[in-house]
Amino acid sequence: LFDRGGVVKFSKPDERLASIQRTARLRELADTVSQYSRIEKYIKRKNFLEAFGYYHKWLLTPLIEVLRMRYTPLHADYYIVHISRHLPVDVLRKLEGLFQVSSLADLETKSREALAFFEETAAFLYQATPYI
Repeated sequence: LFDRGGVVKFSKPDERLASIQRTARLRELADTVSQYSRIEKYIKRKNFLEAFGYYHKWLLTPLIEVLRMRYTPLHADYYIVHISRHLPVDVLRKLEGLFQVSSLADLETKSREALAFFEETAAFLYQATPYI
């Protein structure tokens, strides 16, 4: 950064405000994941495309965001952009496995795993947020 005139002033972000915003977003994501029954409904109806679409929308997308909130909080809204560089290898491999779905039985198993992974990560974030 070339700022010979001293024009650029860096300010420290307000931790309390950031914490409140993070908590609000966590609650929104938890509300989204609470739609999990839509996935189950289409699995029981044996409608793979609908079940897979809802799995992606109501479970994997929020899971990615909470993982990013934990590991790359400044890039929480990047979805999968550079995700291979941003997440730890073990977490990335687990997430990749959740994306590899080939049947309704596979989808049923992986949706439960993804739900548990989301809840575990969200619990960690709630615990790590001091201003709730």
